[in-house]
Amino acid sequence: MVSTHIEVNKIIQAPIDDCFNWFYYSDNFVKSLMVFVCKPQFKGKYGIGSRRIVLTVAGLFKEEIVSVKKQQEIHYKVYQSFPKVIQDNNIIYFQAISSKETQINWSIELSVKAGCLSEFLTKVGGKLASELYDSILNASQKELRLASKKF
Repeated sequence: MVSTHIEVNKIIQAPIDDCFNWFYYSDNFVKSLMVFVCKPQFKGKYGIGSRRIVLTVAGLFKEEIVSVKKQQEIHYKVYQSFPKVIQDNNIIYFQAISSKETQINWSIELSVKAGCLSEFLTKVGGKLASELYDSILNASQKELRLASKKF
């Protein structure tokens, strides 16, 4: 099966705690214009084993949190989606650059299951996923920058 690896990166002008929490509570993803719904399957449940429902311009995804290392990484997988994709190894990495800056690296392995169209749709899906994740990073940057100016 053909797959593609996507990486999007951004330096956010905010402390690592703020950045990590913004992504950990993924309800924030709707602040991107490309995400319409992002909510825990069970209200208020986050952390390892929790599941979330994400509706985006790219499709409907049901995700499960696989592991969490506070202030370091959030690892999740897609367990059901439309269109049918395989995304078993998605990780958001966090690294403090300074007390007020955080490097975020979002790494995704993507494969679209569509028979003879799989290779083509995986390439198209990779480009769309890159735009989607970049838009979420941009939304986090905008909101966290505004939050830091309030103090």
